[in-house]
Amino acid sequence: MFSHSNKLVEVPLGSEGVAYVGSCLRQGAGLCAKVAETAFRDGTTFAPLPEGVSLQRAQKFTTGGLTSRRQTNAWLVDYVRSPRVGAVSGCLVFQDVWAKPCDTAIPHPNGFFQGANVYYWLKKDAVDIHAISEIFRQMKSFLLIAMYSEYLPPGESASQGRFVDESVVTDLARKTVRIFAGAYDQEGVVVWSKRA
Repeated sequence: MFSHSNKLVEVPLGSEGVAYVGSCLRQGAGLCAKVAETAFRDGTTFAPLPEGVSLQRAQKFTTGGLTSRRQTNAWLVDYVRSPRVGAVSGCLVFQDVWAKPCDTAIPHPNGFFQGANVYYWLKKDAVDIHAISEIFRQMKSFLLIAMYSEYLPPGESASQGRFVDESVVTDLARKTVRIFAGAYDQEGVVVWSKRA
């Protein structure tokens, strides 16, 4: 059972983690598919989990009880805002993989659409617990898929619920350096990192 006081440590997951993130990407079209075609080549994976979790247990990606969504969200904020994630001008993009633009009556201020796909994004310096929680409340999908991209969409093109050109999603995909795939009954994440 998890403890809220435990600090999360990065548990390397090897090829099993890469395969899991790949299976999550295959559940979405749009950005997920483009990232799978471009950025998702050579990389490493880990999961932020309480100290002492064995590799065997860490590779049971669908079984919860290791951490809490609150703990994971706090870790995600700290991680994304740290210098080791990527360019200062980058952004965290969430793909609502099972939602369609018609599902979103009032788009989130940071929501945008491309084709039949729904996205939310936050500039690196705007990533905080409140902003992430707001996006999770808006999302229709149970599966969390987020990417950190060193590309920052033009302000007016990916804001206020607008449809964007496919080139915006293509550029986001090409510059993706991290993928966060929901795991452990969506209480945690598996993180894929592009090799430098």
